[in-house]
Amino acid sequence: MGQTREGVDLDELTLQFDAFCNEQLPSNTTLWLRQCESKNQEFMESNYGRFCRQFEAGYDVLVSAIGYANSWADHTKWPRNRIVQHIMEAENIKPIYSAFDRLIKGYYVDCLVLARVAYEAFLRIIFVSLYPDDTYYSYARGKKVPRQFKLTNFIKEDLKLGWNEYEILSAMAHSYKFSVLKQIVEIGKNGQTEPLSLGFEQDELLIEICNNILDFLLLIYLEFTMAFLLVPLKECNVDYCQIDKINLYIMLKQKNFISHPNQYWQKVIGDLDYVFDLVRAAESGKDWKQVRESLKSR
Repeated sequence: MGQTREGVDLDELTLQFDAFCNEQLPSNTTLWLRQCESKNQEFMESNYGRFCRQFEAGYDVLVSAIGYANSWADHTKWPRNRIVQHIMEAENIKPIYSAFDRLIKGYYVDCLVLARVAYEAFLRIIFVSLYPDDTYYSYARGKKVPRQFKLTNFIKEDLKLGWNEYEILSAMAHSYKFSVLKQIVEIGKNGQTEPLSLGFEQDELLIEICNNILDFLLLIYLEFTMAFLLVPLKECNVDYCQIDKINLYIMLKQKNFISHPNQYWQKVIGDLDYVFDLVRAAESGKDWKQVRESLKSR
């Protein structure tokens, strides 16, 4: 008898599972999904190729910029919470690319689930600047935590912003609510016309939502990096051609959003300057809430 645990022969169990898998594989479902992914990548390249190229170029610039902050920024002049923010940025750029990968392969809701992670992390980064004494509570939970980070409250009550990306991302992410409700409504109107099973189809509405969210994430992470991580720069060993390249991408993407047909996105991009003004006020020792009220009254 082989190794046992709770009365189960683990060697025998492994052999049984191997036999089952050998009989079941290759998986027709997996092969079909890979074909769907390939078709969706072709669709994205044909219909949204410019977006894909802009994202890949921008993501490369973002990753480089966060890396440059390691050696080009003068860390001796950073506020004490900046290293935490640098860590938070570096750790949360991976889900941005993972979201893009899900998008181009056709998993639109999965894209938004991952985008939500990076979006929430960015607002935690802002929280750390406004409440530096509570830096480590930005991720903490529990009754003994004096100031818990609650994203919706932070947006509406602290920042006084009308951003609704989180509501969009939450609606999409929670148990695939959007997709489930869409099918329920369709069946309610027309009855069940197709058998229910694993589905895979292009949805241009969701693609557009994903595109805007991913572009927005690249821009806000890059703007924060340039405004706060790559400041101040050291006096030597800085490649200013790369700094110019980062600023060029930011300028192009800002103009892209300013000319967006949806006025909501035009306003959100305008709000970034206001958010960063609050960060600068807090980090210079000013009462950022008074600054907030002054800015809001203009």
